[in-house]
Amino acid sequence: SRATGSLEEHSRMAAPLLALLQPLALGLLSAPLPLRHAATARPQRTARTYMIEQVATTGTQTEGEIVVVGGGPAGLATAIALAQRGMKRITVLERLAPPPARPEEVGVWGADVARYYLIGLGGRGQKALKEIGAWDSVEPFCSTVVGRKDWAPGAPVDGGVERIFTDRPYLTRVIQRERLVACLLEKVRTDYADSINVMHG
Repeated sequence: SRATGSLEEHSRMAAPLLALLQPLALGLLSAPLPLRHAATARPQRTARTYMIEQVATTGTQTEGEIVVVGGGPAGLATAIALAQRGMKRITVLERLAPPPARPEEVGVWGADVARYYLIGLGGRGQKALKEIGAWDSVEPFCSTVVGRKDWAPGAPVDGGVERIFTDRPYLTRVIQRERLVACLLEKVRTDYADSINVMHG
């Protein structure tokens, strides 16, 4: 591939799409979306940058396929957000197997949430899920967290410092990561089966 256009031109064209995607990743994973680096990386004329240019400048998809690498919470939320904007032919690639069960199957998930890797949903995460219409199906499977306990390096088990949050406009919720993925997959199957194809490894 060869570079075309200036860095400023690529940054300007990508900005609208990045503005949509970055809050989703920040809210769900508290980490910057990799696409944000497109504004500082050396611009290359590839299929990926071509699709970003098309969506950013016209708001529509004119040709080709959108591929989202990673079918975790941020990847699925991104795919749903793109489908809501009218994008078609969205493929989500995930190397892991799908979740072991649908989110409502209590016999599989059980009451012991500590058996699974938990993900915290703060204010931004809850807002992002509301914006893609998924929060109502996720919230019933969440537990509420009102504080945290931290240990300094080398501190004994009973040497943690507990903090209870009383000054936040929202309550942090936690859910098994795989169960959150199951909720988002259900939304894909129910509302966007004709636009999103999720492929597991």
